[in-house]
Amino acid sequence: FQVQCSFLEIYKERVTDLLDVSKVNLEVRENNKDGVFVDGLTWIPADSATVCMGLLAKGVRNRHVGETAMNKESSRSHSLFTLKVDSTLTTSDGLTKHKSSLLNLVDLAGSERQKSTNTTGDRLKEASNINQSLSVLGNVIMALADMSDGKARYVRYRDSKLTFLLKDSLGGNSKTAIIANLSPADASFQETMSTLKFAQRAKLIKTRAIVNEDTDGSREQLCLEIKRLKEQILILSGQSASSSSTLFPSTPGAREGISAVAESPGGPASAASRQRLRDLENLLYQCLEKQREAETETEKAKELAAVCQVVAKREEA
Repeated sequence: FQVQCSFLEIYKERVTDLLDVSKVNLEVRENNKDGVFVDGLTWIPADSATVCMGLLAKGVRNRHVGETAMNKESSRSHSLFTLKVDSTLTTSDGLTKHKSSLLNLVDLAGSERQKSTNTTGDRLKEASNINQSLSVLGNVIMALADMSDGKARYVRYRDSKLTFLLKDSLGGNSKTAIIANLSPADASFQETMSTLKFAQRAKLIKTRAIVNEDTDGSREQLCLEIKRLKEQILILSGQSASSSSTLFPSTPGAREGISAVAESPGGPASAASRQRLRDLENLLYQCLEKQREAETETEKAKELAAVCQVVAKREEA
């Protein structure tokens, strides 16, 4: 395993690296390979929990805080501490399996009312940015909750840096937990109700977490791995081995065949078995894609060899 840590804050809609404060106003980008990421963010390897806690403490010391009428050390920014875990395993049959995962720990600055905090000047501008990003987060969560209920919605992740960075955590391949901080004070009744409603909406979001695994190897090795995965899925789904040729065609429509197994009435009853089945489906789909890519490369190589032979014959003539 390899573990790396990063720590950033979003202050006035500007992303700052808390592990290297010289890196300010970093750009948030997105691509097909890495998803959403911060360009130029510092990643530090960590080989123990002690190192991780040390990096967390270092970042907290660099975070923007300020005094208001309600809090002597009020957070003036949102922060995101991320643990990236990667593992590589080479099996006895020559396959190389890569797994990756991210653990995002997010500390949201609380919404503020100017009447309660008596903020002015820079503190008021900070509060305005905090409230605006939290409002966007609330809109994103409402849209995702509606989508989980089957409604068509456009999710405006890019309306703030916070929601853009949390895109995968909120609506992607993830499992997400929210801890709501409440106050028992009568004066905070409205804020308490707002926070509870926010958490209630977030609970309506349905996410589906699958293992981020990629398998590399030769064409023959991938074929053997595909065969093994088919057998495992058939065992878990309770289907007979005779139906494998129908359920797992080696065509671009193979994904539909895989889904047919997952939804079959004879599928596993336990939640653990269903999760394992979904993971195997995803891994099998990736292997089928690798196989098709290998077949395409083989065909291109054959065509290139044929062209070279024709050119060589013409030169000899």
